[in-house]
Amino acid sequence: MKSWPALLVLAACGAAPPPAAGAPDAVVDGVADAAVAVEAAAGDGSIFCNADCDDHNPCTDDVCYIKIGCTHIPHSGKCDDGNPCTTADFCTGDTCAGDPVSCDDGQACTDDACVLPGGCTHTSHC
Repeated sequence: MKSWPALLVLAACGAAPPPAAGAPDAVVDGVADAAVAVEAAAGDGSIFCNADCDDHNPCTDDVCYIKIGCTHIPHSGKCDDGNPCTTADFCTGDTCAGDPVSCDDGQACTDDACVLPGGCTHTSHC
């Protein structure tokens, strides 16, 4: 099993390392590309590095591999898109989205709508 000097680990993740023979480029997005990248990085006994790869996307798992750098692998599950006009937010690929929220207040004399940034509005028209 190879051991990588700490300096090499930091250099590999702080800046894009030169790709190893047959390895993909430094940053990989997408499930298919990520799978290829993980396969290319595996086998050297120390595939993970210590870097902040957080892309601030709740729908990706962010990992740093020594040979390829930061990788953002899409996943599914609950998330929050920060939009008050959606509900039941869920990851689809690497995107967080939800269903439109119902603003119907049951009053015939109001126009009901969801308006950003606040949310539901009920404007009287009677």
